[in-house]
Amino acid sequence: MPYMEKQLLTNSKRKPTRTCSLTLSEIMTVLIAFHVIGFRNFKSYYIHLQQFHSSKFGKLVS
Repeated sequence: MPYMEKQLLTNSKRKPTRTCSLTLSEIMTVLIAFHVIGFRNFKSYYIHLQQFHSSKFGKLVS
């Protein structure tokens, strides 16, 4: 599909500089709790996490 290949971005040599601040188990806990608790959107759930549960997740991204 040559017409689609024209739209591809060039392969850059840059690597992401930010390292992941949460462990995989913390990320999975956040996602599973989001689905179980039943918030309507992830943004409001994440704000709730930052306000009331930040001590349980040491390095939440703001």
